[in-house]
Amino acid sequence: MEVVTWEDIRLTTDEAYGIASTKGKKNLSDAGVRSLLLKTDGWVAGLVLLLESEKSESLPYEFFQDKDHYEVFEYFSDQFFQKLKDSEKAFLVLTSLLPCMTVQMAVALTGNQLSSRILESLNKKSYFIHKHLGAKTRYQFHPLFREFLLTRLSGARSSSDMAQYSKKAAELLAADLQLDHAVTLFCKPKAWDSIAEIIYKEAASLLDQGRHKTLMKWLDLLPEDIFTENPWLLFWKGNCFLPYDQNISKGSFETAFNIFYKADNPEGLYLSWSGVADSIIHAFDDFKPLDHWISMLENILHKYPSFPSKEVEARVTLFIFLALSFRAPEHPDMGRWAEKTYTFFNEIPEPNIKARFGLCLVDYLIWTGDLQRANLIIEELSKEFRHNEYTPLSLLSIKLSESLNNWFLGRFKECITSVTEGLETSENTGIKIFDYFFYGHGAVSSLTSGDLDQASKYIKKADAVLNKRMRFCASYYHHIVACHKLLINDFAGALEHEKVSMALSIKVGSPFAEAMTHTSMALICYMLGEDKRADKETGIALKLARSTGSTIIEYIAHLFNAYFALDSGNRRPAAETLQKAMSIGRMKGYVNFHMWHPDIMAKLCVFALEEEIEVEYTCRLIRIHDLFPEKPPLHLKNWPWRLKISIADGLEVEIDGKPLQYSRKPPKIPIDMIKLLIIFGGRNVPEHRISDILWPDADGDAAYNVFTTTLTRLRRLLVVDNTLLVKDGTLTLNPRHCCIDIWAFDAMMGKLDDVSARSTLHDLTLFLEHTLSIWNDGFDAVFDEIPEAMRINKRRKNRVIRSFIAAASKCEEAGEIDKAIEIYRSGIKIDSSSGELYERFINCQKKHFYKRDGQSTYSYPSIRHQKQTTKSSNKKDRI
Repeated sequence: MEVVTWEDIRLTTDEAYGIASTKGKKNLSDAGVRSLLLKTDGWVAGLVLLLESEKSESLPYEFFQDKDHYEVFEYFSDQFFQKLKDSEKAFLVLTSLLPCMTVQMAVALTGNQLSSRILESLNKKSYFIHKHLGAKTRYQFHPLFREFLLTRLSGARSSSDMAQYSKKAAELLAADLQLDHAVTLFCKPKAWDSIAEIIYKEAASLLDQGRHKTLMKWLDLLPEDIFTENPWLLFWKGNCFLPYDQNISKGSFETAFNIFYKADNPEGLYLSWSGVADSIIHAFDDFKPLDHWISMLENILHKYPSFPSKEVEARVTLFIFLALSFRAPEHPDMGRWAEKTYTFFNEIPEPNIKARFGLCLVDYLIWTGDLQRANLIIEELSKEFRHNEYTPLSLLSIKLSESLNNWFLGRFKECITSVTEGLETSENTGIKIFDYFFYGHGAVSSLTSGDLDQASKYIKKADAVLNKRMRFCASYYHHIVACHKLLINDFAGALEHEKVSMALSIKVGSPFAEAMTHTSMALICYMLGEDKRADKETGIALKLARSTGSTIIEYIAHLFNAYFALDSGNRRPAAETLQKAMSIGRMKGYVNFHMWHPDIMAKLCVFALEEEIEVEYTCRLIRIHDLFPEKPPLHLKNWPWRLKISIADGLEVEIDGKPLQYSRKPPKIPIDMIKLLIIFGGRNVPEHRISDILWPDADGDAAYNVFTTTLTRLRRLLVVDNTLLVKDGTLTLNPRHCCIDIWAFDAMMGKLDDVSARSTLHDLTLFLEHTLSIWNDGFDAVFDEIPEAMRINKRRKNRVIRSFIAAASKCEEAGEIDKAIEIYRSGIKIDSSSGELYERFINCQKKHFYKRDGQSTYSYPSIRHQKQTTKSSNKKDRI
């Protein structure tokens, strides 16, 4: 024989759906079925009786609320209740006031010393009462049976008796921490003071748990006149509405503040002041009212210079810090309150409060240029996370701080990871208050890392959850859209969105936000050809930056001004302004900002390296953002190439600035492959052209297989991803990652004709000297090994010599004889076998009676001999 328990026969959701369908209830919602199961506790007969009591196919909402269900109650009366003894009936009716009870609670309420026997007997008979084992044994009525008993109670007792028993039951429930039921019962005898006591005791804990609506429900039970006598109830009401309706919250805090002020209560004053500031800030709509409350706090501090407690001091410190940072960062006390907030962050032991302080500090520190301290805060919170249980709200705060910090540090993948984890926590907990900011951080991270498709998705999601009444958030949204439109060259669209963003930021009264819109507006106006407007906007931004202490704004404004000057051809002022920007960026560690434009920053970085402005910092920007100008910067020796290959002294390879190292001897075939690739130009070289030289005897398939294997070995050797690109049977060295000295030489040759025709003799000479500095004997050492390569190099040499001859002739025509002879000599260093060059060199000396160097006419053989010696000594490659 097997015993069947209640759990075995309790209905499941699917079974309830099936029964409802057989009773003609075909349009029952999921929520409706869950309500039915909750009301019947999975009792089959109860479910059937409830369904039959309603004739329509679609059950109304009221059906699932507190409603007398005649058929069910008749069932209880006829089939069960009438069969009990009067003492048992009285016991059950009175204990129905207790949704869940211990024996001790039943005895205290009824005075019946046989309570244990009655409860146990009913449980054994399965008479709609369940027994729950645990630290304390508890008994609970079936929900429908309890409803039935309560109707009997209200009909059998006078109103005074009901009030007495309800209060007694409520006190028992409160002592047993069944607070929700206790508060509901205290309403019947109008025991408002008892409800207030529970609120005073439990409010902070409920809010920490995110149970704002529970506290809101309790407060709604109280009559209005109770609040005027109890300002702490107003204080908790303000906190309760803070996430949902900041206007109600602010009104509650303000009323409480006025009552506390009259009552001369400093603790109440400080805490209600903090609440007002909190509600204004987190409405994200209008920060201007903070001016009054900032001034008000100064008065309170003068009247009550000592805080009632450390906790109160910490709370006031946080909110005056926030009020000043959002509304008045130029305030003379801003720095003092910021330092005090940071001190509290380090001293606070409670991790959830620490998380909130951290979120507020990180945002301010980034704006004012202390990224190192912001990063320390994130590290501290992450360390705490490993050792403490955070509330969902605190965890969301940490993820929001992480995402912002990672983005400003240029850690794009880490930023998106923090955004994703934050949104997952939001979805799992139902706490959505930060979703908009997560989407915003995801959007700007994607924009500044170049993933415009992902940015568009985040922008759409931000738009979907944006509360447009929060004008600060709306301003940020339009700013992000303007950034996106700027990157897709929709300058007119960017202008319209930035105009909206600027107007909103001014209405809100946020100096930081307004300053950011002025920098953005400057760049957009310049792109639209409004140069004067652009200069005006950066001027306003710089003024705001200096008054608020925002070095990020100062940094951006100087960058844009440098670009405007450079783009207009004014290199000297561009260099001076860029030096200011790059110095700020290096000192503060800035590597990212909202209006980051890769093409603009690439041009500025090329210019910075040309002018040797903050070279190390500039290279860092290039690496983080993988910047690359329209034309490969082959003329820059200080560009941070991932891969540098030099054949000027044989063959030398550097990866991220370090010479290529081998675990054993150099692999000959992969090295020969890279040599051939370079010799044939490094771009779109047919695979068969390399295979025919390296494996002349291999057939098609065999050649392809050995080519593929060698290419894999070479890629593994060079380490850097996407260095060797294969497309349509050709092989290319990626110009974004790779620099070859012969490319730089060929690029120089491409410019030489134009320079010879248009430049002054001084500029021409400098250009030729730079060309000569690239050329080296190693070119011949590599090329001489392969006949076809020798022909390529011979053509290259002939072109160089023709350019040198043309340049020297121009010098002769201008009477610059010394300069012409110097150019001829330089050309002979490159190709001592050129008869034409040597002949022109001799004729130039004879023609102009140049006899100061008596040995010059006899130097040709010695130069040639030296050249041949150098070639033979450079045959061996050095890597």
